[in-house]
Amino acid sequence: MKSKRLGLIIFEIEKRERGSAYVLQKSCLENYYHPKAFERTYGLASESFPTIASDDNAKELIKKYKKNHGVTINVKEKNNFDVFSKMTKKEWEEVVEPQLIRFLRSIVT
Repeated sequence: MKSKRLGLIIFEIEKRERGSAYVLQKSCLENYYHPKAFERTYGLASESFPTIASDDNAKELIKKYKKNHGVTINVKEKNNFDVFSKMTKKEWEEVVEPQLIRFLRSIVT
């Protein structure tokens, strides 16, 4: 049911003049955080932060990590653009699906 609804939404957007739409493959924006960028942003131990899977609840995973590793600094779980800004090109390529890259290129060119 959800995919049918998304299909209808995309159809409505794309039928507009110059309309384009893309549905993220991962469950939310936070699932695109790269673990190494997260470690750099907050000075965490190297190789300690887990990879966030496509269907993980990223907010809960981060909270669990903080609890299990005794992290006491303020780590923002949602909409953390500090983490995104610290990601390298290689890290972006590791976490972003190729279809999203093609879509983004199509709307900026």
